[in-house]
Amino acid sequence: MVEDVETNYEQYDGFVILHGTDTMAYTSSALSFMLDGLSKPVVLTGAQIPIYEMMTDGVDNLLNALYVAAESRFPEVHVTLLFGKTLYRGNRVTKVSSVDFQAYESPNIKPLLIFTAEERQRTDVNRVKRDVALQCHKSMSKNVGILLIYPGITPQTIRESLRPPIQGLVLLTFGSGNCPSRDKGLLNEIKAATSRGVIIVNCSQCLKGFVFPSYETGSVLLEAGVLPGNDMTKEAAFAKLSYVLGQSGMSHDQRKNMMLRNIHKEITEITDTDNNRSSVSALRKKFNAMKSI
Repeated sequence: MVEDVETNYEQYDGFVILHGTDTMAYTSSALSFMLDGLSKPVVLTGAQIPIYEMMTDGVDNLLNALYVAAESRFPEVHVTLLFGKTLYRGNRVTKVSSVDFQAYESPNIKPLLIFTAEERQRTDVNRVKRDVALQCHKSMSKNVGILLIYPGITPQTIRESLRPPIQGLVLLTFGSGNCPSRDKGLLNEIKAATSRGVIIVNCSQCLKGFVFPSYETGSVLLEAGVLPGNDMTKEAAFAKLSYVLGQSGMSHDQRKNMMLRNIHKEITEITDTDNNRSSVSALRKKFNAMKSI
């Protein structure tokens, strides 16, 4: 897909990618990192019911995606996902239903656009053009996994999930980033992995909210070298890890710092009114302080 966009980039004003629904959020997240410097819309869409069947949602999804690709009026150009009359930022979306036509949600930010009859009839749509060169990053690490923390998970399960050649892991934890903090064996396995260079990112199993490692059960992961994933979806965290680990010429610390950065608005910046810093910056500072101990 990246090569197709790159090859045809100068010939078209926008791109629509038809994709299966099961992994579309993973693809839209990955493309948001792989297609850097976009000045033309890239819209992914699909259907719950095949387009050739009665009562399909595919026709509306396709027409709306073509509308966005042809007449995007947003001041920024993103990789987006269009589904169920709603346009989402590609790296902020997750699939929430296997049957509903409204199959996706953007849990922590509002959609970019909700289609109405009035929106489809707009004639004052103007694309904001940017003089930016497209850069395609095609190297993505395949040595990345996802592990869900659950009650009773054993250190052996953690160990097996982190065996070489694994380079990165998205750890889906409870609530605001918590894990069984009294299980020293589990924490030792995690710390052993981060000590040998595995990058582990802490994301919540909850659809909405942030990972805040302020509780004891969350701070133990920070002390073990686990990076806070803020409010990234599991799809965005997985894609970002694959992207960061696929970059050449970077040190381990540079990769970790890149994971903490908000590269393509995959993280919500929320200002902490007590110290006037964004949550991302505050968590990065806290992690670096832990690392120096």
